[in-house]
Amino acid sequence: MKKILISNVIVLSILFSQTWELKYNYPLHRTYGTDITITEHNKYACVGYIKDTLNCRKYLLLKITNIGAVELEKIYSWSDSCDYAEFWSIYSTDDNGFIISGSNIRNVLLRTDSLGNIIWFREYGRYGDPVAGLNDVIQVSGGNFIATGFKALSGVFAMKINSIGDSLWAYFYDTVPGIGASIVEDYDRNLLITGETYYSSAISKICLLKINSDGEIILTRTYGGLSCYGNSIIKINSEKTKGYLIVGSQWDTTHYDASGDIYFIKLNEEYNIIWERTYSYTTESDD
Repeated sequence: MKKILISNVIVLSILFSQTWELKYNYPLHRTYGTDITITEHNKYACVGYIKDTLNCRKYLLLKITNIGAVELEKIYSWSDSCDYAEFWSIYSTDDNGFIISGSNIRNVLLRTDSLGNIIWFREYGRYGDPVAGLNDVIQVSGGNFIATGFKALSGVFAMKINSIGDSLWAYFYDTVPGIGASIVEDYDRNLLITGETYYSSAISKICLLKINSDGEIILTRTYGGLSCYGNSIIKINSEKTKGYLIVGSQWDTTHYDASGDIYFIKLNEEYNIIWERTYSYTTESDD
């Protein structure tokens, strides 16, 4: 799950010699930033949520200029009651708007124009279902969207949505119990999902799930040691090399609250490891 749990939304930009830091705070609330994307004209859009003293949460969207000024602030809420409303991922769409994923106990998607005006908002699932959420969403070839996430007590989840928010298919992959955290379109326009798969209550590994455009599994892989989590995957677009990078966390124990390391894996086009490295606050090691 893409999360930056901080008391204020903090955005950093380093562009050649231009460096700035923005701290955003919503009055009488704690503010959380979870994902960011580059928009048209090399500006930025950031999503997250705000939380009040009663632990009630509302969705947050910010647009930020290339010199670090907030030019747009949107707070979204569709209920007068206390909601668990969090945005977790944002993706710039072909029309310069945004597709945003998150959770309000159920799976949530919001599509907006470039000014944050709502095109459609959808919640998928029923009241009373186990807790669910969409950790990542992308726009794929053809203009549809693919999202990945989780549902309590189920496997990695993925769904395909058309341009008006209708679900085209949705699958829980019970053979890969765990959480889908990040998704990317591969070189052949199939989909790669990374996240965490559980072997027991104490052991987990980074999972890689390859599916086609109809949601059918092509292959699965696992990486890492005793306790690992894949948080994000990107495709390498270079003239000299192709492959993928996964970043996540690795723990030496089975306790996620123990000290852990940042864990990087570089894969080739066949999803085999080229190198893997761990980074901690005081030490660095590579295998």
